[in-house]
Order: sequence, then structure tokens, then C-alpha cells
Amino acid sequence: MKIKTQLSLLLLLVGGAFSTVAQSTIEQNETFVSFLNEKKNLGASQTFKYQYKIQIFSGDIENTKRLIAQAKNEFSDLDIMVEFNAPLYKVWVGSFMNRIDAERILKIVQVNYPNAFIIKPAK
Repeated sequence: MKIKTQLSLLLLLVGGAFSTVAQSTIEQNETFVSFLNEKKNLGASQTFKYQYKIQIFSGDIENTKRLIAQAKNEFSDLDIMVEFNAPLYKVWVGSFMNRIDAERILKIVQVNYPNAFIIKPAK
């Protein structure tokens, strides 16, 4: 037992002597950083007690940003959330406790977004 402890200690010391320290610099695109901040602000009011949402878009970051601004104007009384599921960004509108409420609002949303549909995201 004592030999195993000493051997482990020796390996730890020898391994530490040969370790190297690497330093990396990460440059982030300002557009990406601002988009992440916007996503954080949009998702701050979300709680999981509201299970149903309406998805109005799924696509690239540029169209997502445009659609968020548009949806904020059209649905100022509804929560707007962005979810990233590689490689697509998804724009969700509303937070509903039951499917009936979501379906009622879906009819209104589909006037401008005919491909919108109800989702129930995993927690």
C-alpha cells in the first residue's frame, strides 16, 4: 500500500514537471456577441411552467435577427425567444400553459406567418 502511494506521488510530480502552459486568444465577432446578448435578454422572462410555444421561423442568424425585430413590433404583448439547435436558429413566440391558448394565438400568428406551428419544447 505504501509503495503504491509513493509511486502515485512520484508519477504526479514527474507529470507536473513536464506539463506545459498554453495560452489562447479568442476573437469573437461583434455581431455574434450582440446577438447572444439579445438572446439572453429575450429568454430572461421564460419559465418552464409555460410549456407551449409557437415557432415562426427556423434558419440562419441574419434572417433570425431580422425576424426578431419584426416579431417584437407585431407581437409586443407576447414573449419572443430564440433557440439555437445547430445549425439553425429558431424563433418562438408566446408562452402558453395549455395547447388551447396556443392554438387561439396561432390563428392570429398564421396571418403573417402561414408556416407557424405549435411546439412543446423539452425542458
